[in-house]
Amino acid sequence: MKIADFKGIFSKAYLEVESVENPFKDFYLIKLKLPNGYTWSAGEHVNISFPDRKYMGRKWKTFSIASIDKEGYMLIATRTGEEASRYKSHLIDLRPGERVGVRGPFGSFKIADTSSPSVLVASGVGITPMRALIKAMAEDSNREINLVFAASDYYLFADEIEAMTVENSNIKLFKTSNRADTLEKVADLAAEYGNKAYYYMSGSNSMINSTEDVLNNKEISKKRIVKDPFIGY
Repeated sequence: MKIADFKGIFSKAYLEVESVENPFKDFYLIKLKLPNGYTWSAGEHVNISFPDRKYMGRKWKTFSIASIDKEGYMLIATRTGEEASRYKSHLIDLRPGERVGVRGPFGSFKIADTSSPSVLVASGVGITPMRALIKAMAEDSNREINLVFAASDYYLFADEIEAMTVENSNIKLFKTSNRADTLEKVADLAAEYGNKAYYYMSGSNSMINSTEDVLNNKEISKKRIVKDPFIGY
């Protein structure tokens, strides 16, 4: 990651909580109101802290932004697991009107160009930055966007993305439920697009490594691969 990718990490703002939703089991969505002029690029991250809460333990955590700034709010998503950590217990306990501290945005997981076909591969809550990428990419109605989405029980944002596929026939969603089917679909898309496309991956390190192996076998250039390993969801 280049030094320039960290330039936003030292910028701090205070954003007000609009809502906290629990759409399924241990999945949570936190929506934050934006101050005037607050912007970011699709795919970037922020560090979030709780300035008005005192507690022992980790004070901040990194999250991918699921929304684009044109939507007028910042959306993050997370899973708590069976037992939420102390930090995530505070995160999902946030109330409308409460403040959070936000440092950023920063990161190198961004759209590579303005027109190339795109193959996006996400697993689980790794769909978070992909929602933002798809929203931004879809502004060009001629760009081909293919999302391979692997999940074991719940496809976060799937209803919204499926609605987008109806509005824009160049957006295609492939839902898979196991690694073999996921990698097979990635191989099919790599054979179809080759190095004409950019390949974006977001999820666990093991998923990213397996997907990258498939792309290497299809002789996809490393310059065409954009990765976002789990650093905070």
